[in-house]
Order: sequence, then C-alpha cells, then structure tokens
Amino acid sequence: MPPKTNAERQKAYRERLKKDKPSKYEEIRVKHLEKVKENIKKKKEILTEEEKQELRAKWRQANAKRAERKQKAYSTTKQNNTLEVRKNAKNNTTILNERLQKLTEENTQLKRRNKNLRQACNRMKKRVEILKKRLLQQIRPDNDAISIETRQCDDTPLTKSNSFLEETLPNVSMTEKEKVKKKLILLNTITDSLKSEFNKADTKEKKVLKKVATNDIANKYKLKTAISNVFGLKGRIRKTKSINEMKKKYKKDIQDFFEREDVSRPSAGKNECITRNKEKVQKRYLMEPIYKLYRKYRFEGGKASLQTFYRFRPFSVVKPRLQDRNTCACIKHSNLSFKATSLKKLGLLQTSDIDELMKNVTCSKCFKCMYSECSECKNKKLAVDLTINEDSPVEWLQWKMGTHTYIKIDKKKCVEKQTKKVFKTGSERDSEYIDKRISK
Repeated sequence: MPPKTNAERQKAYRERLKKDKPSKYEEIRVKHLEKVKENIKKKKEILTEEEKQELRAKWRQANAKRAERKQKAYSTTKQNNTLEVRKNAKNNTTILNERLQKLTEENTQLKRRNKNLRQACNRMKKRVEILKKRLLQQIRPDNDAISIETRQCDDTPLTKSNSFLEETLPNVSMTEKEKVKKKLILLNTITDSLKSEFNKADTKEKKVLKKVATNDIANKYKLKTAISNVFGLKGRIRKTKSINEMKKKYKKDIQDFFEREDVSRPSAGKNECITRNKEKVQKRYLMEPIYKLYRKYRFEGGKASLQTFYRFRPFSVVKPRLQDRNTCACIKHSNLSFKATSLKKLGLLQTSDIDELMKNVTCSKCFKCMYSECSECKNKKLAVDLTINEDSPVEWLQWKMGTHTYIKIDKKKCVEKQTKKVFKTGSERDSEYIDKRISK
C-alpha cells in the first residue's frame, strides 16, 4: 500500500475528529471561517482602487467563460437530442415494417396450424365413426347387421325395393310382387339419379332441377316437400320473380318508343348504316334531346328510369351531328337556343328551353300563332327581368358560314363550312341587336 500524502492524512484526521469529537471539530471549523473572513477584509483594505477594478474584471471574465461553457454544453445536448429524435423518426418506419413482417409470419404460422388441426379433427371424426360401427357389430348377435344410417347410404334401388316388398307385402303372390317391384326399381333409380346429379350440379343446373319440385303436377298432388327431400333440401324452394321478363318488357317498350316517327327520323342516305354484332341497320336521328324525350315517355305513362331509358335505346338511333344537320332550319334553331342560353345566364329569362319559351308566348303551334296573327296571343311577351346592369357584357355562340383554305396535292382549295363562333357586345350594332332581341 503506497504512503499517504499530507492532504489525505489531514482528511482522515478531520473525518476521525468529526466522528469521535464533533464539538471540537465544530470549534476548529468556526475558527477557520473567522480567519478566512479576516484575511478577505485585510486584502480589501490593502488593495487600492485600481487593483480592485482589475480583480473585478478578472471575475467578470471568469463568469463570462463559465456562462459560455454552460451554453456550449446546452447546445451540444440539444443537438444530440435532435439527432436522436431524427434517428427515432427514421427508425419508426423500419420498426413498423419489422412488426408487420413479424405479424404476417405469425399469421401464416397460425393458418398452417389451423389447417393441420382441421385435418386432424376430420381424421378423428372418421375414426370415431369407424369405432361406433365396430361397437354396434360387437353388441349385436349377428355380425351381418348394419346400422340404419349406413344401410340407407349403401342400399341400391334393387335392395330398397326388395326390403319394401318384404315389409309391406309379405302375403302377395310372386307375379304381383314382380309388377310392383319393377315400378319400385324405376322410382328408386330416378330418385337416386336425381339426387346424385343435383349434388354434382352448379347453381344454374340446380335451378333447372328444382323446377321438378315446383311444377304444376307436383303442386297438384302435394308432393313438393317430398321431392325437395329427395334432393336433400332442408328449406322450402322459393319462387323468385324473374327480373329478365321485366327487363324484356321495358326494352321492347323503349325500343318501340325510339323508333316512332315523332321521336326519330330515318336517315336519307343509302350508305348511312350502323353495324353492331354483325347486324347492319339503317340509322335514325333523334328529333329532340334525349332528356326531353324522356319527359315525353314519362308523360305517356312509361315507368322505366332514366338510366334504363338510356341503356335500352336502340344502337341505330343516334344523335344528329353537324354534317347530319346541314339544313338552314337546324342552324337557325341552334342559333336561337344559343341566344336563349346567354339570356338565361344573365338572368333575363327563367329557362333556356325554346319549347317552354314558345308555350309562354303562343297558344299552339298553328300558323296564326306562329306568325302573330292570333287575336289571343299576338300581344303576349316574354317575362324578362330588366333589373340587371345594362353595361354588363354579353356573349353568345352563333353558327356562321366561313371559308377555310387547305392544300391538297400542291393545290389550294377554298371550302365554305359552318363554324361556331363567339360574339360579344362590343360595338353599337351588337348592343342595338341585343336590345331588339330582348324586346322581341
């Protein structure tokens, strides 16, 4: 053991003194404190004002260094904490992936175990059935006796008919027995074959076989439940309403409606045909938009929904395109509807439907009403809301004929085509035209 230093000896002496003589230790401590205080006082009295300022400056520097060390230590700990948080955030995804992988492995193991247990349970059930049969054979005096359940399963149509004849007709002659036996064998073979085919059949085939139990003959002789028991059915056979019949009925009504002369018109061209599923039919063009035709269909008593109405529209009945509407009347009508839609956007009109606007102004579609010669409706005007700002800009679409040039094999050609353009109220002519249109 190495020798102790003076400081260690003094420390050991103080500890021993504190333990053995605490009063003496307290006296020595108080004397030491008084001596330290006196020394500090002497130093303060001895030091000049300049020395005191130097000492204070040293203390300030020492305090500043201490504070700097503390700040550095705090910043390093904060950085370490943020790094740990970031690491934890990065590790969270890996932890979740690991957990997910672990859970999937456990799930597969449990599935495998469940499958094995199910197989073992089935094996045990079979084993129990075999042991039951052996027990019955040992209990009965004759080993040839078989349980009722197994006999029902293993009996052929011939054995079934023989056992029935022995039990019910024991005193009948052999010739009569043979006649009855033939009928019984036929009945048993039909029932067994129906049952086996029903068990093998899929859903559609089962529906067909169930009709044997639900036909008129079975209902007449009240054999519906007996035939269903032959198939092995526990519940009653429900007769579902055929939805296909309703669909066929709606389909025929809707197709007849679309092929009417007031709903669609046949195409004029010889080659205007449409083919679907190798069926070539002449095209027919709708006279009105389909939503208006649906209103007409409902007004006439149709019960199909809008979706069914769309779905059962014949493929040959199509909407007219621009090249199919090249008459002046069609273009004028569309221009008028464009103007009505722009007026409705402004809030001047309540609706943009031309037919409804015409009903508000005229009595009927006769010549006098159309040309303002009718005494009842010639003074009628549209209800227009004129409270809107007159300076608000107006835009509307209009079909106009325009020339288009294109090059075809180094030759320029000019063709006139109908194009849709946007018109705005920018000039005086346009504004005057709008005022006239509103007044009309």
